[in-house]
Amino acid sequence: MKVNVLPLLLLALLSFSSIANEVDKMVEFSVTQMKRMGEFKGLSSATGVSEADLEKGFRAALTHCLKNHNMQGDGSELEVCMSREVPSATGLSAAQLDAWEGEGKAQMPSEKLLDEMDLINEKILQLEEKDDLTAADEKEIIKLENKLMQLSKEQRELQMQEMKDIASDFEEYHKQ
Repeated sequence: MKVNVLPLLLLALLSFSSIANEVDKMVEFSVTQMKRMGEFKGLSSATGVSEADLEKGFRAALTHCLKNHNMQGDGSELEVCMSREVPSATGLSAAQLDAWEGEGKAQMPSEKLLDEMDLINEKILQLEEKDDLTAADEKEIIKLENKLMQLSKEQRELQMQEMKDIASDFEEYHKQ
């Protein structure tokens, strides 16, 4: 089972000593980011385990791993530890976690909009590739292009808000 979440990548990039306060701050930051990405909600839906229990288990696993392993370097020790600890802390099997991860990665809401925009672009391209475009096809293309512009604006605004939220989380992390 491979735990593949944004906070673990951030942890691998950050170099810090395993002081209790630093560990608590990193755990809180990671949990906050996982909530933003819908990790607990998605896993809860897939497994039937409550979001609160999953969050509690992840906190326990991450705290254990950060306190008991040297986290300098590429983060591989953290990944191995989390792969071992998350199943026992959440009550889920490695197979359940792997199956959920296989369903699709957690995404920020702005990334989900990008996926929707990609689908609309594909529809537009399919219509434009027709040899004989009908008036209905042209009308559909215009409708899809307008939808794409609307989603693009929403995506940019959402992405800006997400960046502000993450920056705020980092500020909070450094204040503690």
